[in-house]
This record gives sequence, C-alpha cells and structure tokens, in this order.
Amino acid sequence: MRKPQIRTASPVLKQVFMEMHLQGVTQNAIAECLNSTQSRVSEWSQGKVEPGVMTVEAICRRLGYRLALEPIEERKRA
Repeated sequence: MRKPQIRTASPVLKQVFMEMHLQGVTQNAIAECLNSTQSRVSEWSQGKVEPGVMTVEAICRRLGYRLALEPIEERKRA
C-alpha cells in the first residue's frame, strides 16, 4: 500500500487522513458520508482548505474514532 501525500499543516488532520489510508477508506467514501465532494476532501488533505471542527468530528466518527480534548499535564512547580 502506497503512503498517501498529506500536506495539511494540522497534526490532527494528518492523523485523520493517515487513518483513512490505513483503513482503506477513500476520499469518495468520506465525501458521500458528508454530502460533499471528493475534490473538497482532496483540498483538505492537500492543506488548501481546512475543514470545520464539526466536519472533522464527522470524519472521525466514520473512521470509528471520537474527537476529544485532553488536558495537558501541568508542569510541576519548583
């Protein structure tokens, strides 16, 4: 399986698109799930356009994941 070219600057989106690749989920499948187009999904993966957070959440759900915030561990005070 060829590694996809993911150019988005967002580390979250990079993980999402890598997971799509690993699961064999196509851009067309994601586009259909979102009532969008394959070209729009391609723009996201190329970093030309950033999808909104609700769109990213929907993609994550399609891939079997949940988008969540996790707290950063506080630094210990000296």
